[in-house]
Amino acid sequence: MVSVRLQPLHICHVVSSLSDAMQNDQVFSNIRHFPQPYFEHTLIVLKKSKILSAQTLPHHASCLELDLKGSLPRRLRECHKALVALKPHVCQTYGDKTFPIQWVARRQNVPVKLHMYQNSVGKIKGLNAWFRQWMHRTLSYSSDFVIAQSDTDKAWLNQVAHIPKDKLKLIRCGVDSRKYCPSLKVIDTNVTNHFVGTVPVPTHRFVIGVDVSGQRKSELDAFFDEYFAACMRSPTFKQQTLLLVSGNSPHLNRLRRGFEVKNVAEEQIRFCGHLKDKYVFHTHIDVFVCLHPEQHDTSVLEAMSMGLPIASHRTDSEYADVDHPLYWSTDSETNMLQDQLLELFSDNNKRLKIGRAARRYIQDFHCQPTYHSRFGMLYDLAHSPLKAEGSTSSPRPNPRPTQPHPKNFQ
Repeated sequence: MVSVRLQPLHICHVVSSLSDAMQNDQVFSNIRHFPQPYFEHTLIVLKKSKILSAQTLPHHASCLELDLKGSLPRRLRECHKALVALKPHVCQTYGDKTFPIQWVARRQNVPVKLHMYQNSVGKIKGLNAWFRQWMHRTLSYSSDFVIAQSDTDKAWLNQVAHIPKDKLKLIRCGVDSRKYCPSLKVIDTNVTNHFVGTVPVPTHRFVIGVDVSGQRKSELDAFFDEYFAACMRSPTFKQQTLLLVSGNSPHLNRLRRGFEVKNVAEEQIRFCGHLKDKYVFHTHIDVFVCLHPEQHDTSVLEAMSMGLPIASHRTDSEYADVDHPLYWSTDSETNMLQDQLLELFSDNNKRLKIGRAARRYIQDFHCQPTYHSRFGMLYDLAHSPLKAEGSTSSPRPNPRPTQPHPKNFQ
């Protein structure tokens, strides 16, 4: 548990921009896990973003946009000025592009310096992959700890980027399974629609939910191709399903025009836009689609916690595992997304079984108390007599025993 302190612990969360929706969910989730009065949070955004006005920050967090321009030395000087003014106890960076800020934080003698490693969407090849490895290997000395969110991420940081094991911490995303729990659905023949925001969701439809925030054009096209392929294979599936799309994307207008060309009815696809809290969204869907199962997206974990089966866009059959809540096998040999959607639509027992397995997975390996405890121990180093500066020594051991982890969530 986090120790009680008289002075609030000031944490600076540093991101390159707010264009990455998955990263935003992660940062905001971390802030909400450690509220006032014991913590103060400042979000530092290195690039000015039009998205900021549309984002809803947690109520106890402030934000500073630096709008860095010019040469690298000039940008580092601006970061230096910001850290001098804020005087944080913890500097926590997210993503590859913010890693150099840890060098500035080290020069400023910030007590605790943490870096959250984020596995990039898609595979990085060639010179970019080599540069990424070199950057992590070279700059990791400035951070006290580099935090991985999966066993595979931790293995890459150690074996490929050559970061010492005593600097690596494995902390999986935490989800409040008491809040995000399966909802009790009341059957009322007089109620024909529920509302997600201002969008009506028919109660008699099989609802498939998908979040398009931060997704690339090719990924969205691939998903909708799979969905329409499922509709072509099963007229009943087409008539009785509703695709509910959440999130904002620059590709939405193009997709809408494409649906008009295909004469897709409004009863088949509806858009509910950006949602601050996806609890209501998850309450009124039957299946959640994950376009990037290798990413630790908060919305996917919340959907799993609510007992929703996950259909994921994957092609490698080697990942299919009947015992895994994300990589479950279908009756088809290919395990394509269209096969998963059709099987979840037609097999109620399998849908319930996979949903229960997903919730158990979250309770066992992504529980909030464990997440809070492990991060809390790192934050406590800011007020510890033996600070982490210039040292790779580990904090006091976690009194909560951990279970051996099954097949990785990716």
